[in-house]
Amino acid sequence: MQGDPRLGFSGGVAHRAQSFVAKVVAVVLGGAMLAGAFVVSLAFFAFALAAALVFGGYLWWKTRDLRRRLREQMRQHDSPQAGSEDRHASASGRVIEGVVISKSETRD
Repeated sequence: MQGDPRLGFSGGVAHRAQSFVAKVVAVVLGGAMLAGAFVVSLAFFAFALAAALVFGGYLWWKTRDLRRRLREQMRQHDSPQAGSEDRHASASGRVIEGVVISKSETRD
């Protein structure tokens, strides 16, 4: 007794059992592949995070002297004794550096 080949049914119970086993194996292998991909992505994320932390630590270590000097300059600028001449000069309206662009209209 042959079935319609367009429906994908080719015969007896043995073939259906093999196809069921093949489906189970396919599902198990697919799940294993998904789990493996998840583990690989976690490993990649951990590696990227470690690299970012190492680079950030290196950058932080190399710029520590610059940050210290900037803090000292900010403290000197904020203290009332140091830089009082500069404060008065800037308060008087004197421009130290600047560019002025003006457009004058002339009428004939």
